[in-house]
Amino acid sequence: MIEPRRVIKPIDVPEHAVACFFQDVLSTLTQHHTARIIKHLRSEIGRHPVYEVDIDGKRLVVFHPGVGAPLAVAFLEEVIALGCRKFIACGGAGVLDSSVAMGHAIVPTAAIREEGTSYQYLPPGREVSADPQGVAALETVLKSYQVKYLLAKTWTTDAIYRETPAKVQRRRAEGCLTVTPPRLRVLSLGSPELRAGVRRHVASSSPRAFPLFPLAFASTCCREKSLHRAGQARH
Repeated sequence: MIEPRRVIKPIDVPEHAVACFFQDVLSTLTQHHTARIIKHLRSEIGRHPVYEVDIDGKRLVVFHPGVGAPLAVAFLEEVIALGCRKFIACGGAGVLDSSVAMGHAIVPTAAIREEGTSYQYLPPGREVSADPQGVAALETVLKSYQVKYLLAKTWTTDAIYRETPAKVQRRRAEGCLTVTPPRLRVLSLGSPELRAGVRRHVASSSPRAFPLFPLAFASTCCREKSLHRAGQARH
């Protein structure tokens, strides 16, 4: 089995990390805060910086996990190997209800699995649940900053141009409010099912036993016959 810890040595990093899919937010963050590159992750498309920033006196790792679930999960594993232990992933999501404003915060509570990466980490199954403790923690923070949010089931898919009107209707009937083309697939890594399974079979210090809480922002509207996009709201 390929294990990141065999090739990536741990370094002095904070335990908290944010996997941010918004490049413009990362650019703004590094311009307005003292940020230093502590590591470059590598892939066939080049080098990907991992930053450490100081936010109100607290150390925090921030990195872009790439586009697509396989790359995002691989980078997440590598950042865990560096020494980070607690994660939030934030990215965009398509909404299946046009009444939801673009930029609205959404806390995923479950996902219908129509992609492949989660099946490498969890047993086969139609749905996966988010960690209730993670959902509660995100709600507490959003409420403290008076940020309006929605709790919602999402639908994961790898094929953004195969989100057909019929499929959108079926997912809405199943209770989905959002669709997450390849961004928040990392929900599977934060699921209680995964961490319970890991702890049954390996030591609790396994990289895959650490919490990850996903947070989404409405960025597109997937109506039945058209696709409406909007710029990412800055939060």
